[in-house]
Amino acid sequence: MATPTALTRHRVVAAALLTTVLAILACCSVPAAAVAAGAPAATLEQYRSLYPALVPGANRFVPEIVHGKPFVAAYRSGKLAGYIFLSTDMVHITSYSGEPIGTLEAINPHGTIIGARVVSCNDPIFLIGLPISDLYRYVR
Repeated sequence: MATPTALTRHRVVAAALLTTVLAILACCSVPAAAVAAGAPAATLEQYRSLYPALVPGANRFVPEIVHGKPFVAAYRSGKLAGYIFLSTDMVHITSYSGEPIGTLEAINPHGTIIGARVVSCNDPIFLIGLPISDLYRYVR
């Protein structure tokens, strides 16, 4: 029988995959610099400044590898508050441009989405009339 910790880790990976698909489909909030630059392959560490916004009140962030996938465990007052991960580390879903839409996502220990940001998006719809500000308003 798996230990509670092992079950939690399995649930985290399963929830991460599900929330990745949902967050990409919903296109959460987009940092303008990432959209403009068509951000190259990213690592969790490069978005460290966004961690506190994704898991409010968290004051310690610890990188982990769970089933071969990189996560950051977020702690609030010494208790696990959630996990942060990049969608592109979980699944490869492309936009109309053929490039992946990258989201930085956070889930609580039960697998509920608690925060997300689009960190890369090169979708041509934002070049032909739909302003990126509409996407920002939609997800806020």
